[in-house]
Amino acid sequence: MGASNIIGTIFFVVIAISVTTGVFFWTLMQNFVYQEAVLESNQIDHYRFLEDVEAENGVYTVLSGHRVQVSAKLTNLGSVATKIVNLWVYDVTLEKYGFNDTINTVLNLNLKPGESKNVSAIVTISGASNSDEFRSWFITSRGNAISIQEKYELPTELAPQIGSLIFNFVEFRYFTYQTSTRLQNYPSGTKSYNVPSNTYIAFGAKITNVDPDRRTMTIDSHSLIWVPDNVRAASVQRGKLFYVVNVDSNGNILSTFTDISIEYGQTKLIVFASSEDGSFSSADRVKFEAIPWSGHTICSFILIHGTFDSTPYGQNIPFVALYVE
Repeated sequence: MGASNIIGTIFFVVIAISVTTGVFFWTLMQNFVYQEAVLESNQIDHYRFLEDVEAENGVYTVLSGHRVQVSAKLTNLGSVATKIVNLWVYDVTLEKYGFNDTINTVLNLNLKPGESKNVSAIVTISGASNSDEFRSWFITSRGNAISIQEKYELPTELAPQIGSLIFNFVEFRYFTYQTSTRLQNYPSGTKSYNVPSNTYIAFGAKITNVDPDRRTMTIDSHSLIWVPDNVRAASVQRGKLFYVVNVDSNGNILSTFTDISIEYGQTKLIVFASSEDGSFSSADRVKFEAIPWSGHTICSFILIHGTFDSTPYGQNIPFVALYVE
C-alpha cells in the first residue's frame, strides 16, 4: 500500500512537471510572438516616421466629364524608399471628395531617397469646374498623407491688384536671327537685359497664368512689348513695337498669328518679334539702330491683351530697363 502511494505521488509529480513545463514553453512562445509583433510594429512606425515626401508645383485642371487632373512634382526627401498608392482630392467649393486608388498599379510610383518625379493623375468629382478651389493628398503605402502644395497661391485680395498673369524676370531672353524668318538658338536664346544694336532681335518672356478664378487665358495678336522713345530723338517717333508671334519647334516664325492659350497654373514662353499686329515677314523684323539707341538705358513694357474664358482682359506687366549696347 505504501509503495502504491509512492508510485502515485511520483506519477502526479511527473504529470505536474510536464504540464508546468508545457505551460512555461507555451507562455515563452507566446511572449516571443508578442515581442516579434511589437518589434515589427515598431519597425513599421520607424519607417513611417522616416518617410518625408514633398509634393510641390500642384496644378488642378478640370477636363471633360468632371475629371480633375492633378499634376505635381514629388520629391523623396527621406532616407527610405516610398511607394505612393492613393490620391485624394477635396473640392472645397462643392464640399465633395474624390479618390484614385489605381496609382500603385498604373503609375508605379516608387520613389527612392532623393528621387523626384513629375506626376499626373485624374480623379472624378461630379460637378467640378476650373473655378473651384481644391485640396489634395497623396497617400503612401505606410499610411502617410502628403499634402500637395499649389504651384502658385496668391491671396485673393492681392491678385486683382497685380494682375492674373506673372512674368518671370529671371527667364527673360532675346533672340537673334539664323535666317530672315528663323530665330537663332531657339528656345534658349540669350538671357540678358543688355541687347545689341544694329541687329534684328526678338524677345522671349515666360508668362504664368495665376488667375484666382482658375480660368484659361487666351493671348491675342494685339499683345506686344512696347519700348517708348525715352532717348529724345526725333527719328524714333513712337519707339519700338515687338508684337507677339507664333514660333515652331525649329525656331521658325509663322507668317500669321494664332491665339495662344495658357491654362491656370501653366507657364509658356511667349515670343515678341514683329512690327506688325497679327503677321510676320522678314520686313517686319525689329532692331535698335546704333543711332540714336546705342548707349542708352530704355524702359520697356509687356502689354498682354486677350480673354479669360471669353471675357476680355488686358494687363500691363511691369517691366525693367534694357540697355542697348
